[in-house]
Amino acid sequence: MIKLSWIADDFTSDLVAEKNIEQDNGLETAVIISLFTDRVADPVDGFAKSERRGWWGDSYSINEDEKTGSKLWMLSRRQITASLISQIETTAKNSMQWMLDDGVASKITVKAIRLTSEAVGVKIDIYKPDGDVFHYESRWEALKNGV
Repeated sequence: MIKLSWIADDFTSDLVAEKNIEQDNGLETAVIISLFTDRVADPVDGFAKSERRGWWGDSYSINEDEKTGSKLWMLSRRQITASLISQIETTAKNSMQWMLDDGVASKITVKAIRLTSEAVGVKIDIYKPDGDVFHYESRWEALKNGV
């Protein structure tokens, strides 16, 4: 099977051939897509229409309320403060709400912590309906005075 693997140093993902995708039931790929695909900014977010980003596949969605990805990109150049840490947690959890709605998860917890003046660590636990827990961790480095 093929899955996405996150490369934190480059802030990119890459396809990896896996013999057994069952080891994470595809959740690592789902988390990476949910967190690191740029969700389109809403008009109230203050971006010009040409700068609102978003995933092109959403334009073909049957349900206009279902958007892929997260708005973490909007936080990427902000100074790391307690408020930003809270926004990262909320934004990350919102990006994975579809897992709860679709029954993939029964509970999702997100904990972000400031590691240094230029880095944030994020720990995510996805509780599956069968009782298993999938753990995901990522470290995000600063981009020009922000996360």
